Amino acid sequence: MSQNSNLPVVNFNADKTVISEGGEAQLITFNLSEAAPEGGLAIKLQIDDPDGEPGDTENALELFSNVTDFNDRVEGDIFVANITIAEGATEATIGIKALTDDKEEGSETYSLTLLENENYIVDSASTTITTTIEEVVIPTVSFFSETVLSTEGD
Repeated sequence: MSQNSNLPVVNFNADKTVISEGGEAQLITFNLSEAAPEGGLAIKLQIDDPDGEPGDTENALELFSNVTDFNDRVEGDIFVANITIAEGATEATIGIKALTDDKEEGSETYSLTLLENENYIVDSASTTITTTIEEVVIPTVSFFSETVLSTEGD
């Protein structure tokens, strides 16, 4: 019997994989095969943003549930979200909002990958979520003044 057989299996899913700029939220739900241990379960999520520029998304903390700690940082050469799932929880949710960045760049994508860790086993059927952010194009309205002359009685 493997030493890993006592570790929880973690998978995750998204409520949608296409969101629009302007604050549309995406919910990412983590599922555990058993309750998080005393002190919670720390999981790691790699964040890949191909354009490499900040400002495409923000964390929607008001949408988080069963998360006791969350931070983003660079570890080595990858950007990682460290998420602690509350003790006793079998499910946790984080929210991500797509921001309006005032750049015309078309649709963008980012990927979230659940990283291996000594505290849990990653469900091989659920390792990466790729999301597309659709650009919202705000039309420009222009007003021009025009002088119209008319003769009374016409």
